[in-house]
Amino acid sequence: MVKSAIKIGLFSILFFVFFVQKGNAQITSELSNEQHQIFTSIFNKSGDSPTCVYFQTFKYESWMTLIWDKEFLKEDGIAFCVFDNPELKEAFKVLRDRVKILQIKTLNKSILDTKFKLTRNSKKKRVLFVSEPVIIGEYAFQFLKSKTDKSLRVQKKDKEGNWNYECGVPLLFELH
Repeated sequence: MVKSAIKIGLFSILFFVFFVQKGNAQITSELSNEQHQIFTSIFNKSGDSPTCVYFQTFKYESWMTLIWDKEFLKEDGIAFCVFDNPELKEAFKVLRDRVKILQIKTLNKSILDTKFKLTRNSKKKRVLFVSEPVIIGEYAFQFLKSKTDKSLRVQKKDKEGNWNYECGVPLLFELH
């Protein structure tokens, strides 16, 4: 009788722990093919040496809102992004809300170019962390961070459907 009670108690505890952990677990999905293309195109002009990238994107972090700080935001643009096109200015306005709902997503090694090496070790010295690319109209926005830098890259989709670098916003960086 005592053994049965102990077994039931242990089973109940294991059952409870399993479902509590499962309910609190971060559910991730994978980047879409187009989001993979956007990420890869950022490095089109980089050399052949592999870029070490963390295997998951990161979600919203408070430093991202620095873009709209008076130090960066001007009437005619943000940092190196000039508002020649009113659609770019409007896309930055939409981004302000969309950045807060960024999700953690997994990068698919088989879709990425061979110049990328995915790692699960976030403590590596030269690992790059990326956000999920946010597509707004013909523009895509992606936040990048490393141990020393944080920035935003903006790309524009051309008529052929290729993503090309449009401009960048360096947010936090160390001078070397």
